[in-house]
Amino acid sequence: MKRMLTVLVAVLLLGLSNYGLAQETEETPTSVTIGLKTWYATWEYKPVGAEGWDFGTGVMYGPALNIRSGNLFVGFSYLTGGGFTDEYTESGYIYTYPDYWGNYDYEWGEEFDRTDMDLSIGYYVTPNLGVFLGYKTLTIGVTETYTLTTEYSGSATGEDSWENEFSGFALGVTGHTRIGESRMILFGTLSYVSLASEFDGEAGEDFMGPAIEVGLAYALETMPLSFTVGYKYQSYEEDVEDGGKDVFAGL
Repeated sequence: MKRMLTVLVAVLLLGLSNYGLAQETEETPTSVTIGLKTWYATWEYKPVGAEGWDFGTGVMYGPALNIRSGNLFVGFSYLTGGGFTDEYTESGYIYTYPDYWGNYDYEWGEEFDRTDMDLSIGYYVTPNLGVFLGYKTLTIGVTETYTLTTEYSGSATGEDSWENEFSGFALGVTGHTRIGESRMILFGTLSYVSLASEFDGEAGEDFMGPAIEVGLAYALETMPLSFTVGYKYQSYEEDVEDGGKDVFAGL
């Protein structure tokens, strides 16, 4: 299976030091950045060899924290939200016991919520380039509803819900550089992620693949405030023969 999530990432970070600029100066060996991340996304599901589905758009948001002390650094983010949906309707002619044929209408829908937690700890091998080990959890909550209406028996409704959970480790590199003499910082992260899955309480297959994030940060000169916008790409492939991919990407 394949899933495509196109996202718009708008990040506002408010901290004790300007992002990136303080990290490059020896006079400020310790810097702390805290803030809020907002992730606006669309999601498309593409199974292998078949037409996919469009789950619409959703919004995720939550806190972010970055700490650097000398060459050591720690990063944390927790994003939660949703709004992704899938709908299906059908009408036709159906046989209903004991001996009746009549029209029917069937409506089915799913709603999806998503929560991502990312934790990393790393070491800068140069002032602008570091390596890190990360831990990630991802939870997708699903709520399914349906309504069947027939001429003979009226309407019947039902609802079910479950969670799909993923967790595992990441190994990667991160870097940033100041653009000329401006207050603009170019940053990027590349990692390889391995996630074990659990579907409705039962162990599933492993998913592995790269995660890439690039962006720009602008630090204000008059106050410890910086704005960040970036592009994020994640591609997790199921570790089975002919396994599909979960791909999340966007600007």
